[in-house]
Amino acid sequence: MPECDIHVWLLHLDQAWASPDQLSPDEQARARRYRCRHARHSFVQTRAALRQVLGHCLGLPPLAIGLEEGHHGKPRLAASLPCLEFNVSHSGQLALIALGRTPLGIDLEHLDRPLDWRELAPACCHPDELPALRRMPDPDGHRQFLRLWTLREAYVKGTGEGLSQSPADIRLEYGDAAWRVAGDAGWHLHALTLPGGYVGSLAATMKNPVVRLKALTATPW
Repeated sequence: MPECDIHVWLLHLDQAWASPDQLSPDEQARARRYRCRHARHSFVQTRAALRQVLGHCLGLPPLAIGLEEGHHGKPRLAASLPCLEFNVSHSGQLALIALGRTPLGIDLEHLDRPLDWRELAPACCHPDELPALRRMPDPDGHRQFLRLWTLREAYVKGTGEGLSQSPADIRLEYGDAAWRVAGDAGWHLHALTLPGGYVGSLAATMKNPVVRLKALTATPW
């Protein structure tokens, strides 16, 4: 994979192809702990797909890929493996797997997800963003809220800070056709163009990566 490339794999969860035996014993145990059938299905499909993609990139069998938890529980490759960054997100019937040579984070939301964005906005958005957001009609405001949400989530997943940082403390700026985090010039945000019904965002420490969207099937290679 070229240094400037970030590959984003799209996995349609309703086109199931993976089974629990494609996961490690620890992952199989984790899957069994999900009480919600959809959540369990999403985890199995996404983790098996992640192993498949990593195995292809590293030239290893999928089950030979060692995964461990890093800063604030962010998954990463075992230290014995080559340096390759990855991040995963899923919502509805779609999952995204991002891979690159630079620290990164990715997030995805389904537009049909039921939520009261006007009520959630004060806790999830920076105060400077609220006036313009509240002036938007519901369909546009809902989409913009999810755009801002996925940009923030991609950023905190990339840094590994997760829930340790309040979303409302992160101020986003838009200019020169690009998103960025105020006060953090080391990270760059990218709004992804996804299939209808979904909003997704990518955060990376690379300013102008070549983002390549790819569909993942049972036999992608």
